[in-house]
Amino acid sequence: MKFYIGLFVGFLLLSLSSITRCMAQMPLADTMSVKNTTPIIQPTPPLHDIADLVKRWYPRLHITPHDSSNLQEGKRFLLVIPQIGYTLQTRALVAVLVNTPFRKPGANMSSISGQLSYTQNNQIILTANSQIWSRNNRYLWTNDWRLMHYPQATYGLGMYTTTDREINMDYAYFRFYQSYLRRLAPNFYGGVGYYLDLHWNIDSYIEGPNRVHELVRISRYSYGVQGRSVSSGPALHLLYDNRSNAINPSGGLYLNAVLRANMEFLGSDDTYKSLLVEARKYIPLS
Repeated sequence: MKFYIGLFVGFLLLSLSSITRCMAQMPLADTMSVKNTTPIIQPTPPLHDIADLVKRWYPRLHITPHDSSNLQEGKRFLLVIPQIGYTLQTRALVAVLVNTPFRKPGANMSSISGQLSYTQNNQIILTANSQIWSRNNRYLWTNDWRLMHYPQATYGLGMYTTTDREINMDYAYFRFYQSYLRRLAPNFYGGVGYYLDLHWNIDSYIEGPNRVHELVRISRYSYGVQGRSVSSGPALHLLYDNRSNAINPSGGLYLNAVLRANMEFLGSDDTYKSLLVEARKYIPLS
C-alpha cells in the first residue's frame, strides 16, 4: 500500500512540477515595448509517462521505458502487465496481460496480445488477439480467440424481464474469429474469414433446497436455457484504417464492417446472417 501511495503522490508532484515549468516558460506580453517580429523559440519540456515516474522514485526496480511510437522496423519488445480491477459483471478481478508490438518494413504497427483473468465470481477468461501487417501493409492478418468459463446472473431479453427475477447461468465459451485481408486501395482492405461461437455446458438455474439446480423460465423461453449452442460460418470483411499505430494512435479513422453467414452444414444450429459495423474517429488533444 505504501508503494501505491508513494507512486500516486509522486505522480501529482511530477505533474505539478511540469505545469509550473511550462508556465514559467510562457513569455509575458509587454504593450509598451516595440513589436518584435523575430520568433522566440522556447525549449520543449520533456514528456514523462508512468514508466519514467516509477524509475525516478524507485530506481532499484530497474524499469526500462518502452514507447511503441518510436519502435524501429525489425524491432520488438515484450510487455507483461499485472492488473487489478472491478466491474459490475465480474466484481473484483486479477489479470495478467502480455503484449508484444513489432513493426515490419514499411508497415503499420503489429501486435500480439494475450490476457488471463480470474474474477470474484469464479469466472476464468483467456483471450488472444493479434493484428499482423505484412511488409508495406499489403496484407493484414487478424484474430480474436477466447476461452471462458463464465457463470453470471441474467434477466432474459425483451420487455418481459424484471429485476426481481435474477437467474443464475453457467456456461463455457469458445470464440474463434480469424480474417485475412488484402489491400484494395490506400488504407482500404478487403478479405474473408471464419467465425465460430461455441457455448456448451449451459445451465440456467436458481438455488433450490439443498442447493439443487432447478431449470427455470427465462423471459419467454419456456424451458430455460441449457445444453449447447453453435454459430459457425464464413465472413466477408471490409476495413478502412489510416492509423499507423493502433496501440497508441495520434489520430486517424477506423471503419470496420463484417458480414457473417452462419450455416448449418458448417455446424451452426441455424442458418442466419449478421452484420457488424464499427466506426472510430481519433482526435488528437495536443
